[in-house]
Amino acid sequence: MCNITVKRSITIYACLILACLTACSYTSGAKDAVWLHGVWELTHNPDKDAADNLLFKDDGTVVVHTEDGREIPGKYLIDENLLKMTLATGRDVIDVEFTISADKSKLIYRNGAFYTKQK
Repeated sequence: MCNITVKRSITIYACLILACLTACSYTSGAKDAVWLHGVWELTHNPDKDAADNLLFKDDGTVVVHTEDGREIPGKYLIDENLLKMTLATGRDVIDVEFTISADKSKLIYRNGAFYTKQK
């Protein structure tokens, strides 16, 4: 009986350690992503969607400024070459993901649209 309890405890602790290591490896990197901070504009828009701008702040927050003047707040995380945003649009929460170009000059959406940083 005691042997089973020890094995169960070791398994539980191993799972907890693995969960902590996984969580630690997924960091936002917001403070270190100086290249991202500032305003990005939609510069390639193959679907002709409404043009908007993205304002990234060093505290991990983002604000989408829509073409019709609305502001949609959210948060972002950087996970290697992916930028993941969660936006609060009234009653809904929307997750958006971009691929970061190798030279960090473009945020590329899945439909091929991309944003570039305003100078």
